[in-house]
Amino acid sequence: YVATWPKEFTQTKVGLFGNYLRVVDVGNWDETTKTGFEQLAFGDTDDTLWVRLQVQAAASARYSYFRIRDGEKEPTQLKTGNEFYFALLQYYKYWENIIDDGTAFTATTPYYDRRVNDMAIGALVSSSTVYCGAHPNYGTGYNYWSVKIDRGASLPLTSFALDNALLDWGYQDLAERNIAYYLHNYIEESGKINMTGWGRCTFPDSYADYGRMIDMFVRAVNYRGTIGSKFFAENINYALNLTKRLVYLVDTTATPQHKNLLWGPPEHDNCDQYNAWFSINVWAARGFIEFGNMLQKYDPAQSKFATELISKGMKLKTTVSQAAEKYVVKKDGKPWFLPPYASSDVKPYPNMTSDRLAEYTNFRYWSETLYGGVLSDELQLAMLSYRKSHGGMVSGNARFKVYGIDELDNMPALGYAWALLKLGNTTDYLTEFYGHLANYQSRGTFHSTEQLGIYGEGKYRQTVFSPEEGPKHGWERDIDFCVPSQTIVSSMYRWMWVFEDWEDDKTLWLGRGLPRQWFTLHDSIGHGCKRAPTRFGSVSWNWSLHKHSTSVAVVNIDLPIGFPLDGGRVVLRLDPVGYTIKTVATAKTATAKWNKDTNTITLTDLKTSSLVLVVEFQYTPE
Repeated sequence: YVATWPKEFTQTKVGLFGNYLRVVDVGNWDETTKTGFEQLAFGDTDDTLWVRLQVQAAASARYSYFRIRDGEKEPTQLKTGNEFYFALLQYYKYWENIIDDGTAFTATTPYYDRRVNDMAIGALVSSSTVYCGAHPNYGTGYNYWSVKIDRGASLPLTSFALDNALLDWGYQDLAERNIAYYLHNYIEESGKINMTGWGRCTFPDSYADYGRMIDMFVRAVNYRGTIGSKFFAENINYALNLTKRLVYLVDTTATPQHKNLLWGPPEHDNCDQYNAWFSINVWAARGFIEFGNMLQKYDPAQSKFATELISKGMKLKTTVSQAAEKYVVKKDGKPWFLPPYASSDVKPYPNMTSDRLAEYTNFRYWSETLYGGVLSDELQLAMLSYRKSHGGMVSGNARFKVYGIDELDNMPALGYAWALLKLGNTTDYLTEFYGHLANYQSRGTFHSTEQLGIYGEGKYRQTVFSPEEGPKHGWERDIDFCVPSQTIVSSMYRWMWVFEDWEDDKTLWLGRGLPRQWFTLHDSIGHGCKRAPTRFGSVSWNWSLHKHSTSVAVVNIDLPIGFPLDGGRVVLRLDPVGYTIKTVATAKTATAKWNKDTNTITLTDLKTSSLVLVVEFQYTPE
C-alpha cells in the first residue's frame, strides 16, 4: 500500500496511543524522497486486528483502514474510518474502565518522570493482552509463543510475574481470575504442578515454584481480606493439595548428607540437576509459614494443620539458615560468597559468567533465594555485594551468556530488587529500575524481551519467523516479548511507594525506593500515592509544601484499618537533595524519631490511622 519505499527511512518514531495502551503507532519518514507513512494498529478483545495507514508523499496524505478477523488470511480494506475509530473507542473504554475503576493503586510523579508511570501501567496492559483470557502465556514471538506448547501455560513464572504485579496494584479481580484458572487447570489432585509439556524432566522447573505458588495464593487471600470470600471458598482445596505436596517433597527427598532439606531441581534449563538448592528451601519455608498463618486467620477449622505448617516452616527456616552459615565462604571474618546449594564443593566464581553454574546463579538462583527472604541480612548482603563486584550486572541489568555470547537476562531479576529495597539500598535499587527502563524496555512502546544483546540489537531485538511454517502459512513477523521481563517495572514502581516485608508483620515503609529528585522542595504541587494494597489493607500517603514556607513539607498518611496501631510502626523516607530533616511535628498522634543521615522518620505509639506530619528541613549543601 506504500507506493514509494526508500532504501532506508531517515527518521523513525514509535509510541503508544493513550500513553500506555497496546495501540502501537509507528511513523517513518525519508527526508530525501519526502515520503513516509504512519501505521496505527491494535487487536481488540474480539480477536480482530485494526489498522490505520497514513501514507505521505510530497504534499499529499492518504488514509486507509483495514480489519483482519481471526481466521482470515487477507485484510479487508474499509471504505471509511468509522468502524476503525469506533473499535478504537471501545478498546480505550475497556481498558480505562479497568485501570481507573477507583479501587486500584495510583501515584503522581513529577512531570519530568511522568513516563515512568506510563511504563508501569503499560507493562500490566501489555502482559494481560498476551494472555488468552485467563490462560497464561509466557510471551509472543515464535520462540516463546507458549500456547503452541502442550500445557505451555503451566510455566509458573508467567503467573508469578503478572498476577503478583496485579495484586501489587490492586487489580484484585483480575489476579484472582488468573490464579483460580491456574489452580483449576494445572494443580493435580495430588497437589503436583502439571508441567508435562515443558521438557524432559519429571518436574521441568524449580521446586521453588511450589512455595511461590502457595505464597501468591496467600497474598490474594490477604489482600481480599474477607473471611469466607468466594475466591477462598472455590480455591482453598487446590491450595491445600499444593501445600501437602510440598510437605511430602520436603519429607521424602532429603539425603543423608542434607537431612531435613528439600532436594530438587532449581530451574527449567537445569531441571535434571537435583540438589539442596537454597532457593527451593527458602521458598518452601516461606510457603509453610505464610500458608499456616493464613489458615489460622481465615479457616479456623484447619487450626491444627496450620500450627503444624508454621512449626515445619520455622524448623526448615532454621535448618536452611544453619546450612547457609556452614557453607558460606568468608573473607576477613565476614560472609563473602554463598554457594547456590548446600555444599563445600562450589568455589567462589572468578566472575558471574565464568561458567554455566555461575551464570545461572547470577540469572536465577541467587535472585530467587533473596526474594524468599529467610536467610540473614548479612548473607543477603554478601550475595548482592559479590554479584556487584564480580561482573553480574551491566547498568543494573543481569548478565548472561547464550552460546558464549554476552547477553542480558532480567527475566527473574525481581528478587534482587526486592532484597535491595528490603535492606535499604535505594541507590542500587534505582540503578536496576532505571537501567531496566532505559535498556530493556523498548523506547516508545515499552516492550521487553526475555534476553537482550549487550552489543548491537542482538537476536531478541530482530524480527523472528517460523521456519517450520514457511510460505505455506505465511512467515510470522514478530519480536519476542516476555511477560516476566515486562512486569518488573510494574512491581518495582509500586514498591517504591509502599513496601512491606513478609517477615515483619508490624512495619510499613513509605517512599523507601523513590528517587531523591522526586522530593524536591521547589514543587508546590507535591506527590503521593493512593490505595496501595498491603496485607493490612490499602495505604495512601502524600506530601506537599507548606503554603507559608518552602522548607516545610506537610505529609498526610492514611493507614488501613487492619494496621496494628499498638506495636506497629511506619517508616517514612523524605529525602530531598541538599536538605536534612530538622523537626517533625505529629500533633501528638504518634511518636516520631528521625535519622538525619537517611532522612527517614520512624513513627510509633500510633493513636490514629490518619496522620498529618509537619516536617521542617534544613538546607545542607552536598
